[in-house]
Amino acid sequence: MLKLTKYEFRKNMSAPIILLIVIGVLQVAFLSCIALDKEKYVALTFGLQTVAMTFSYFIILILSIASYSRELKSKSSYMTFMAPVSTYAIIGSKLLMAFLVAVFFGIVLAVLLPINVVIIGAKYDEVKNFTDALELLMEFFGFSIKDLIINAIMVVFEIMVNFYLVVVLAYLSITLSSTVLQNKKFKGLVSAVLFGVIYFGLSWVALKIPQVIENPTDYVEAFVSVFPTMMFYIMCIVAGFFATGTLLEKKVSL
Repeated sequence: MLKLTKYEFRKNMSAPIILLIVIGVLQVAFLSCIALDKEKYVALTFGLQTVAMTFSYFIILILSIASYSRELKSKSSYMTFMAPVSTYAIIGSKLLMAFLVAVFFGIVLAVLLPINVVIIGAKYDEVKNFTDALELLMEFFGFSIKDLIINAIMVVFEIMVNFYLVVVLAYLSITLSSTVLQNKKFKGLVSAVLFGVIYFGLSWVALKIPQVIENPTDYVEAFVSVFPTMMFYIMCIVAGFFATGTLLEKKVSL
């Protein structure tokens, strides 16, 4: 599967490289504006870069789904899906590639965002005073930086699980469109509706799962509080993965 993953990297690295170049250019522009004391453009470049880093996650998700759909519809997909390897290995390599790229951009965001905030605070006293006042306000209402970090970690974990859930369900819907529904009218619409119904249905079920700990106070409690919901999602991801691989193995016709 590692060889397939390397192949996926070579085939799909253009978009991530372009995103990385855009983020890098905005970082250089931000630092230049800081050095030249251009307050207006500091805010602009900081905002644009933050948006670019945040939306890179969604772009990677969309590109992963679009790439899989394109391969199934293309005649060149014969090279991939009829290769002498397990269909599960093919799907796994695509998921691993998407996961690694998403994690990479997550690390870029986690590193650059705090650094840039510190740079702005060091350059402009009013920003530092605002962040200090915000911290005092959080403490007044019973929150702390520790609480913020705990919640942020849990949110990132939930985002990554949901990332995989969306991708796997999209793969399953696309595979249904190209296999079981191949000769049906409106197969694209049917598979899209099926994706929506399954995703929102699973989300509704997940909302009914009670939290083990309502107000976690440390990292362990925070993890335990979301563990049942995340395990439910992970089981759905595993089921979707095997269903997609089975459909490709038994029903695909290229």
